[in-house]
Amino acid sequence: MPFVRSGHGLVFKEPLGVVLGIAPSNAPIILGLRAVVAPIAAGNVAILKMSSSLFSKTHGNTIGWIDPQTHYLLASLFRKAGFPPGVLNFLLHRPEDASEIFNTLINHSAVKKCNFTGSAHVGRIIASQAALALKPILLELGGKNFTVVLDDADLDLAAEEITRGAFLNNGQICMSTDKVLVTATVAPVLEAKILAMLDSIRSMPVLISTAAKAKVEMLVSDARDEGARIHTPAIVNHNDTSDRSFPPTVVTGLTPQMKQFEIESFGPMVGIMVVETEVQIKSMIKEAKYGLSGSIISRNICRSLELAQSIKAGAVHINSMTLHGEPTLPYGGYGDSGWGRFGAHLGMEEFVQTKVVTLHP
Repeated sequence: MPFVRSGHGLVFKEPLGVVLGIAPSNAPIILGLRAVVAPIAAGNVAILKMSSSLFSKTHGNTIGWIDPQTHYLLASLFRKAGFPPGVLNFLLHRPEDASEIFNTLINHSAVKKCNFTGSAHVGRIIASQAALALKPILLELGGKNFTVVLDDADLDLAAEEITRGAFLNNGQICMSTDKVLVTATVAPVLEAKILAMLDSIRSMPVLISTAAKAKVEMLVSDARDEGARIHTPAIVNHNDTSDRSFPPTVVTGLTPQMKQFEIESFGPMVGIMVVETEVQIKSMIKEAKYGLSGSIISRNICRSLELAQSIKAGAVHINSMTLHGEPTLPYGGYGDSGWGRFGAHLGMEEFVQTKVVTLHP
C-alpha cells in the first residue's frame, strides 16, 4: 500500500479464530452450509449450532424435536471429506438451555464471532448478548418482502412472479413475497390474474409447526375483521392434510391498519394493497421496518433502477420475484432484517480481520 513516509505498508487478512454459526430449519442444507463454509474457507474453525426455533412445542407441555439429522449430516460430510477433528463442530441442546449455551459460547475467549439466521426477535437477544461480550455478529433476520407492480408492468409476468414468490416452500422463506403494492390503474387486472393462478393450485401447504399455523390464522382473521377479502383455491388436495396444513391464501384490500401489513407471515399467504401513485409507494417503502428483499415489475428498466436505489433493502430484483439467491452476490438486510452480508467476497470479508504492518528499511 502507499506509505507517506519512507517505507512500505502491508495489509494482512487474518482468520478470526472460532466462529459460531446458528442455522434455521427452513432451508437446512443451504443455510447450514452457509453458516460454516465461508468461515472455514477463510481459515477459521466453526461451530454449527441449531437454532432454538428448530424445537417446537407440541400438545400440552411436551417438547417435540424437528429432526436435526440434516445438520448432523452436514457435519458428518466434513469428517468424511477428511477435515481434521475440531474444524467443524456440531452442537445440539434442549430448547430451554438455548440462552445459557449461547451466553457460554459468546463469552468464551476462543469464540470471536457469531452468524445467526432467524427471527428479528431472537436476533435482538443475540445482538445484545454479543454486544456485552464485545463480539461482532452477522445477522440475517426476517423480512416483510414486497413486490411493486407499476402501471407499465407485464401483468402476466407480475402474477407469475408474485405467486411463485409467495407460495414457494409454503411461504417459509425469509425472502418470500408477503406484500404486493400495485398502482390503481392496473390493480383489477393483476388481482384477477393472481386469483386465477391461485385457483389452479391443488396442493395443500403444510407449515413447520402448529404455532406457525396459528400465526397465519391470526393474520388472516385480523385482515378479515378489518374488511379485507380472503381468497383460497376452490379445490385443493386434502389427502395429505395435517394439523399444520393451511391453504394458499391471497388477501385483497390490504391496508396499513391490518397486522399483515407489517408482521411477517412466514406462511403461504400474500396481501395485495392498491396504491394511487408511485410517490405513495415510495413513502410506504421508506417507512418499512424490514429491509431484506423486494422486487419491481416494470417494462421501464431506468425507472425501475431509480426506484430500486430508493429502497432500503439488501436486494431488489427487477422483473423477478423477491426470492433470489446467487453465490456470486452478497446477501443480507437493512433495518430489522439484520446487518452484515453472506456470499461472494463480502461474505468472506465478514470472517477475517485486517492487520497493518509497516516496513522501514
